[in-house]
Amino acid sequence: RIGLLKRIWGPYGVGSTTGSICSPSVTPIRCSYASGASTLSATGSYNTGMANAAFVAPQFAAASTCGTCTENASANGWVSGINVAVGEVYLLYVSNYSQSGSAFDLTWDLFNGASLACTVLPVELLGLTGTDEGNSISVRWTSLSEHNSDYYMVERSPDAQHFQPIGTVEGAGESQHRIDYVFMDTAPLVGANYYRLKQVDLDGAYEHTPSVVVFFGKQQPDPTVFPNPVSEVVNVAFEMPAKGTAYLQVLDVHGRVVRDRDMDLENGAQTLSLSVQDLPSGSYDLRILTTANGGLQNVRFVKN
Repeated sequence: RIGLLKRIWGPYGVGSTTGSICSPSVTPIRCSYASGASTLSATGSYNTGMANAAFVAPQFAAASTCGTCTENASANGWVSGINVAVGEVYLLYVSNYSQSGSAFDLTWDLFNGASLACTVLPVELLGLTGTDEGNSISVRWTSLSEHNSDYYMVERSPDAQHFQPIGTVEGAGESQHRIDYVFMDTAPLVGANYYRLKQVDLDGAYEHTPSVVVFFGKQQPDPTVFPNPVSEVVNVAFEMPAKGTAYLQVLDVHGRVVRDRDMDLENGAQTLSLSVQDLPSGSYDLRILTTANGGLQNVRFVKN
């Protein structure tokens, strides 16, 4: 076994359902990881869990706060508990990354009417990407596990809103190991190509992945925003001509900066997101400045 990783998101409102919360995009509120193979001296075992809210450090580790937690994170073993309210819903994700496929035990202590609803995700996908290969675009993704999986439909859009199917790739049906997939788009659009997957189960149920963008046939394409108009989160797709820092600013009609973000990025097509949910309705400019070329780009969007 390599390690056991747990993440918790929430709280979600009273009456939230599995379908509405199963694809969280925010940082989890708790994250614990333990790996007996690499950090036995730190955690003492593969055990990982969540203690009570007051949290007295358990045997193997001190308290840990959650940041960006991955299988490569420092093994913390245990994290502090959560004070919850009646009716709140939380999402727990457990990843048992194992070379041998060995099982693990999950133990719960639930009080005062709390309940647990387990849902087995049909497919555990990782890392949808697209790459300009010169005369074509390769669309790649990875499944870490598959259950009842029939096929993947690759869909493409010029504007991140109107998608059309351009091909299918057969799924594995049942799998508990990593599978790398690739689909070649041999006739990409000039400019922006947005790709997403429609993962279809054997019973006909399906889910869409978030989209990724690849610019094709233009040296320095114009940035695009989607969706537009936007209600909650605006995404901006642009090209980094070289490795560097991208600075994003959202300006209102008076030229005031109401949102900003900066990030160190590699060269190539990039997509960044900004929350605009609490901004008043109206027209905004999204300004992009990169250290790679020093140029300033602007694109306008409308907030509903």
